[in-house]
Amino acid sequence: MLKSPEKFVSIIIPAYRRPMLLDRLLRSVIQYTKYKRYEVIVVDDGSPNNEIENAISTFTDGSHLKINLRCIKNSENIGIAATRNAGINAAHGEMICQMDSDTIVSPDWLSKLLVAHERWTDNHAEAAITAALLSHQVGYFMCRPETPVNEFGLIQVASVGTACTIYRRKLIDEIGFYDKNLYNLWSDLDFCKRLGQQTERIKSETDVTPKIVIDPMTICYHHGWIDPATGVMSEQTDANTRSLEELNDREHKRRHLISMSIMFERWNIKHPKMDELQVELQNLD
Repeated sequence: MLKSPEKFVSIIIPAYRRPMLLDRLLRSVIQYTKYKRYEVIVVDDGSPNNEIENAISTFTDGSHLKINLRCIKNSENIGIAATRNAGINAAHGEMICQMDSDTIVSPDWLSKLLVAHERWTDNHAEAAITAALLSHQVGYFMCRPETPVNEFGLIQVASVGTACTIYRRKLIDEIGFYDKNLYNLWSDLDFCKRLGQQTERIKSETDVTPKIVIDPMTICYHHGWIDPATGVMSEQTDANTRSLEELNDREHKRRHLISMSIMFERWNIKHPKMDELQVELQNLD
């Protein structure tokens, strides 16, 4: 059996409100992480009333749940892309694991992702590995696989959401940080597109071909997936403190429209609801 490599991993968790979900994630990390060489960095994106600090105090006060955990707080709400960047800047690990706060990991998840990274990575390939995300009853992919499953069951794709994704810290130096001007999941898609765009340059400079890979054997349970264009959630639960009304307010839609426009100009990706959303906001004005 292939053992996971002994690399230090920084698990970065952007958090905005929803302290109950963050508590649930941290408890699952403690319960299901056998791999020892990791740190957890929670980046509070300007949540009110110290609710994030209070949520993690159980894990840092010397109790039996204590883990290598730090909390950084943004002075104001700056969005998930900039918040991820803040976590990366504070990270000590050679491997970065991006984790959404509304997820739960499965047994031995981190070792599995590191093994998957090792299996796809060789002298001529470097992979960013993401867990298969289960949102309620269905698996979630931002696109269909573009290559068959390899001998280890890994699937290469063009893009993924980074709710549970691991990659080398040096990858950021090669392609740049997350675009803080893009809202919500749009920054994930842009990150993957930039990786794809710079594949040939990176290959020519390093003799390494970057890839985006899904490991279907490592499961991460996603609390509630939200459509990046409309803000519509597939299911509303009491544990999720963000209401559908809040997610569909005018400011939320305006940010999505700005991101859609950037993606259309930058990548010629036009969301089918872009024109409809633009008309709706014009009517509101």
